[in-house]
Amino acid sequence: STGDFSKATTADFAEDVLSAVRYLKSRKDIDSKNIGLIGHSEGGIIAPLAANQTSDISFMITLAGTGIPGSEVSVMQSKSLRPFPVPDEATFEKNVRKSIEIASSDDEISKKRKELKAHNNTYLAPILKSLGASDKNISIFIKKETEGVLKPWNTYFLNYNPADEFEKLSIPVLSLNGSKDIQVNATVNQDAIQNALIKANNKNYKIVELENLNHLFQECTTGKMNEYKTIEQTLSPIALKEISKWILEIIRIN
Repeated sequence: STGDFSKATTADFAEDVLSAVRYLKSRKDIDSKNIGLIGHSEGGIIAPLAANQTSDISFMITLAGTGIPGSEVSVMQSKSLRPFPVPDEATFEKNVRKSIEIASSDDEISKKRKELKAHNNTYLAPILKSLGASDKNISIFIKKETEGVLKPWNTYFLNYNPADEFEKLSIPVLSLNGSKDIQVNATVNQDAIQNALIKANNKNYKIVELENLNHLFQECTTGKMNEYKTIEQTLSPIALKEISKWILEIIRIN
C-alpha cells in the first residue's frame, strides 16, 4: 500500500490498481489470464475492492489485511498501539468510540474539528497531564490527534467495511497474517475474512496465520512497532515461500 493517504481514499487507490492492470494486459510478455493482486495492510483491503471491479484479476493475496469495519480496527489499535497507560480501559474505549462517531459523521469538517478538539481536551488532556506532560505538549498532541483522524483517508476508513468486498470475491484468495501483528489482530481479522469468503461461497481460499511474524512479516520477538527498525530482515522467507507456493498451485489449477 503506497500513496498520499492524507488526500486519497480506498476507492482512489483501487482505480490506480485497475489502471496498472490495464497496462499489464496491454503487454505481450504478460500472461493476461494469470494477473493477480497482492496487497499489504491498507493494500490488503484495496485489493478486493479493485478485484471486484474487473474480470481481469485471476487471484488475490491479502497480507495483514483487515476484515472488520475500520471503526473497530481503530478501537483495537487505540489499545494495542497506545504509548501511554490509562486509569480505566472501559472509559477510555467509550471516549475513543465517541471520537470515531464524531470523525466519521456526515457533518461539515469545521464542525467535526471543533467537536473533536473539545472531546479530546475533555478526556485526553487529563490523562496526559497525569503522566507529567506539559500544557504545550498536550496541546500539540491533541491538535495532531484531531487533524490526523480528520484526514480523508482516515474518515473513509472509519466508515469502510472490507468484509463487504470479500463477500463478493469468487476468485482464489490467500490471506496471510503474522501471529505477533499488533496493528492488525490476526485472529479477529482472519476470522472475519474467512466468514466473508464463506458468505461469498468462495470455493478456493486459504487462511494462514504465520507464527512469530509481525505486521511487516518480519520474524520478531515482541511484534511492537518500535522493534521494526531493529530487525534487519525485510520479509521473512517463510512468508515468501507460502506466497510463491500458493501462486504456483493456483496457476497450475487454472
